[in-house]
Amino acid sequence: MLSSDILVVKSYDKNKPAISNVVVDTGTGEQGENVVITANIKDDTGLQIVNITITDPTGNTTEDVMIRSAGYTFKYEFNETFEVGVYHYKIFVVDVSYYKNNNTKEGTFSIEKETVKPTISYVGVDPFVQLNEEEVSIYCIVHDNIDIQTVEAVITPPNGIPFNEYLSKESENKYVYRDIYSDFGRYTFYVLVKDTAGNFNISGNRSFWITSNIDDMDNDGMPDQWEHRYGFNLKNASDAKQDSDHDGLTNLEEYKAGTDPLKAIFAQNIGYRIKTNLAYIGASIIFFIILLLLVFLGKRRIFL
Repeated sequence: MLSSDILVVKSYDKNKPAISNVVVDTGTGEQGENVVITANIKDDTGLQIVNITITDPTGNTTEDVMIRSAGYTFKYEFNETFEVGVYHYKIFVVDVSYYKNNNTKEGTFSIEKETVKPTISYVGVDPFVQLNEEEVSIYCIVHDNIDIQTVEAVITPPNGIPFNEYLSKESENKYVYRDIYSDFGRYTFYVLVKDTAGNFNISGNRSFWITSNIDDMDNDGMPDQWEHRYGFNLKNASDAKQDSDHDGLTNLEEYKAGTDPLKAIFAQNIGYRIKTNLAYIGASIIFFIILLLLVFLGKRRIFL
């Protein structure tokens, strides 16, 4: 034999690979949960193929390779447990010997209907205060072990009559609904999420405001900065009609007059009344003068 020759030795081992200690971990055993299958696989000559085939209850088949995790232990993680029922698996092993000895191991595991409700991790609105006839976006982040069926926003406008709108999927877990609103006032809403297993979840209430003045959230005629200064409610238009200092002027009239709504200043308020009712006072004076003239002319005719 020349030194350059290569000696090839083939194993004529006829013993098939050994498959033992197969463990199937289904987690909670519900839809959407990952299933981990591990097995000890040994062969004297070495392993060429370690495959696994999984068939779901509808007959769909997944074929893949099991990965050596440590020593003789091989592992496979299955994440397509969307169907309820019995799954069949088959481990197929071939060694590297001349005879390509092989072995198989079969088994089953069950997946139950998911009972975990979807997770709503965030609900938001942008912007919180918007002008009428301008766009408002309602959005949320949703997670679930299986597919999401619907995401709805239940919106209650200022008139108190709620209506439903469906959010569209914008990215992997983000759903969005955009619209334009014309009625002034406060809108409240919550998000209702349903998955394909019939589980549902409801978010807490959120709100946004539609106004004609971006600096007057509740559209009551008093700017937000002025309301904040005197401790009024920026989200309640009814405080414009209140008389906080009981001096005869409403808070809105105090704002227009430039007076302090928390301090009763009657002299200033009388001046404001005269100023705001000047047209009425002028008309009254003219009417009184005309009345006097008519009376005077009437008496003059009598004497003539």
